[in-house]
Amino acid sequence: PRHLVLWYFESVLAQKYDQLISVVEQGTLDTVESHRLSLINLAVELLSAKPEGESRLLTILVNKLGDPDRKTTARVVKNLHLLLEEHAAMKGVVAKEVQQFLFRHGLSARAIYMGVCFLNQLKFHRGDAELASRLTQTYFRIFEAHVNKSFSSESGKVKHRNKRGRPKQNHGAKHD
Repeated sequence: PRHLVLWYFESVLAQKYDQLISVVEQGTLDTVESHRLSLINLAVELLSAKPEGESRLLTILVNKLGDPDRKTTARVVKNLHLLLEEHAAMKGVVAKEVQQFLFRHGLSARAIYMGVCFLNQLKFHRGDAELASRLTQTYFRIFEAHVNKSFSSESGKVKHRNKRGRPKQNHGAKHD
């Protein structure tokens, strides 16, 4: 009977912890900057201290790389680096989450920039060759996607050129 009580207690505790993570997730969407930053710090502390809810907490933090507020994204980058200093074994997991973030549809250029900046600042050691290789492939894929996007937007524009092949200047055009 005693072990049943412990199992029940652990179950209730896990539910409460899950609720706490949900509150943190909602709070990181708050419009009040100080509240949002405090909850980002809490998410990092929870992630650092307890492996339970790791994937949710990591997703919450990485998603904030796309936050329009520069202070928020800078705090997330800083906190993720501090987390990796404390738990170097998480480097691959964090990098993979950021890589997945970078290839989501509809990301702003700033979100992609912040994700790449974070990955670019990772410190590698001798055993990190595979991770370094994956990141290099990621950088090339981002570059290729950007070039393809730029090329397709350029090819869709009709350019009027003069006899020498230069773009026509619209000097003194009359407007209706």
